[in-house]
Amino acid sequence: MRARLIAACVKRLRDFGYPNCNAGNVLTDVVYSQFAEKMLQGTIEESGKASAIREACSALIAEIERYMKERSR
Repeated sequence: MRARLIAACVKRLRDFGYPNCNAGNVLTDVVYSQFAEKMLQGTIEESGKASAIREACSALIAEIERYMKERSR
């Protein structure tokens, strides 16, 4: 599930005009991760009670937030 969500974020960002976005930097790049976090939040809102999707999205959002917090130190 994690890999599929990351791949979806990368695809959307590339479609939006960010050709350098990839699975390795989508959660760690400042710009890409902001977009990815919004996309993941939207997926949570759209998923209703599909707990596996919600949990996977929440875990990725938490990963983004941890990385950004560590980076700002």
